[in-house]
Amino acid sequence: YVYSFLVKRSSSSSSSHPVTPIKHNFALIGPPGSGKGTYGKLLSSRLTKLFSDKNNSVVVPLITCSDILKEHVVNQTNIGIEIQDCKKHGRLANDELVGRAVLTHLIDHHNYDENKEDGNQIENMTSSSLPVGYILDGFPRTVPQAKMMDYNKTSSWPSSLAITYAISIDVPDKICIDKIRGRRVCTLCHHSFNVTKVDYDGYYMPPTLPSSSCDEHPDCDRDTNWICRHDDVDEDIVARRIEDFHKETKDVVEYYESRGRVIHFVPYRGVDDMDLLENLVLEKLGLL
Repeated sequence: YVYSFLVKRSSSSSSSHPVTPIKHNFALIGPPGSGKGTYGKLLSSRLTKLFSDKNNSVVVPLITCSDILKEHVVNQTNIGIEIQDCKKHGRLANDELVGRAVLTHLIDHHNYDENKEDGNQIENMTSSSLPVGYILDGFPRTVPQAKMMDYNKTSSWPSSLAITYAISIDVPDKICIDKIRGRRVCTLCHHSFNVTKVDYDGYYMPPTLPSSSCDEHPDCDRDTNWICRHDDVDEDIVARRIEDFHKETKDVVEYYESRGRVIHFVPYRGVDDMDLLENLVLEKLGLL
């Protein structure tokens, strides 16, 4: 239904061009422990299904900034070598370097042809195997990064890869801290779980557990095989990570807010509120 709606709207606006779904890109913003990665994966799956039909297989991928940086380092690209040099000298990669890494990845994976005219950028992604739009996790984290991703006459960022909306996952710090402390990873199957149950202040988020001790290893014992990361149990580290998030991203949310490009999502029921998030996204895009 959504794909058909987009085709009709695209056809009426420009009948001389090939008909393709309208492209939208999203940035996920949320503190550690907010469930940002989980909501991103679920939203990616839902939008992929919504924007596809039997004739058009569309992928709306979840792209993680940290994975992009790791990929550059592993492949020893010029960008990866610069990132390694920063780590070697105890420096954080600056906005420009991270921005180049993200843009290079998006161009490579979205088949963007920079030689084409701006009005034809979407036309270059007609193959059913190519992603149409993306969800980005972990970038932008600063206002300069957000401005970098906005397409304008002086920007090198392609309009087809610009962020349409930021999705702010609004979860109180106390809940984030409790959820971080409940994170567990199985040493056998490497799946992630969360043993924390949140049931206060109007929020209800049950633990995310496998149906049995471990989906892939029946002999797994949660008391011996499930571990947590060191920085998830260190209260000072957890508090500093959340504090750093607020310092870095408060202005980013305000930046998108001032432009009417923020979707606020308050997951009172955790993943059971995914219908709400999906509807908020579609409503913002004018599809509801």
